Amino acid sequence: MFGFSHRRSTPGVPATNTLAEGTVQKITGGTGTISENAGLPACYWPFAARHWCFAHCIEVKDGDSIYNKQLERGNFPGHVIPFGALVDFLPSPLSKEKSGKNEPDTRPGVFFGYHLDPGGRWSGQYYVVSLTAFIGISLRRNTRGKDAKVHVQRVRELVWRSGQVPEFPLKARYDYLNRTIEGLIEDHEEKEKQEQIKVMHELPPDAPADADVELGGADKGADTEKGATAKGDPTSDEQCGAGNNLDIDDDEFEFEDADNHGDGHIGGG
Repeated sequence: MFGFSHRRSTPGVPATNTLAEGTVQKITGGTGTISENAGLPACYWPFAARHWCFAHCIEVKDGDSIYNKQLERGNFPGHVIPFGALVDFLPSPLSKEKSGKNEPDTRPGVFFGYHLDPGGRWSGQYYVVSLTAFIGISLRRNTRGKDAKVHVQRVRELVWRSGQVPEFPLKARYDYLNRTIEGLIEDHEEKEKQEQIKVMHELPPDAPADADVELGGADKGADTEKGATAKGDPTSDEQCGAGNNLDIDDDEFEFEDADNHGDGHIGGG
């Protein structure tokens, strides 16, 4: 891009491009580690990767940091907070979660990272998700993004004391669902229940119930013959209704940044 001459790797042989491959492996491993430590499913990787990379840049070694070397404005001035840690924050004005008259102004939340200006300078804002947003969200490792939508708020004010021992409010539930037999059974039963609901939604709206087939009494033979004729008729209501099955949206996880909107959502639209 800059016109510099440099050595090129052998096409199709990743081992000859060790610098790039090693960096990718390092970031991928770091992202997975902090997600596991926070008790968050892998679908939140966009925020986890951003947090891991920025935390690496602001780490102070021998009195200096990559952040200062890049911007020449001193070391990072904000709070250094682990990904997924419990914080108390002042909700965004756009948040629907309002405080009562006699309630504290702050809300407990899960820390999701830092908002940066162009060039990599911290904007003075943090990404936080209200703890209540995770009610009803499955914390299984392989939960899809479309099933894990949360409102990610961009805020300026939060409570964090330097040197305090971090708490991870989602970790206990995450470990229960992923690391205990009781949690795995509970998740399996929940999936079976959701599959039954899905099958019910896929039935045509005019499909006869099983009990209707057994009805008829003395006219049962006539009703059966009539039903057989209707089934062979391509214009019958039952066959026409079969085309009305509900479509299940199976879009993959998408990440929507909040840079232009103040707040954002994570998950498929």
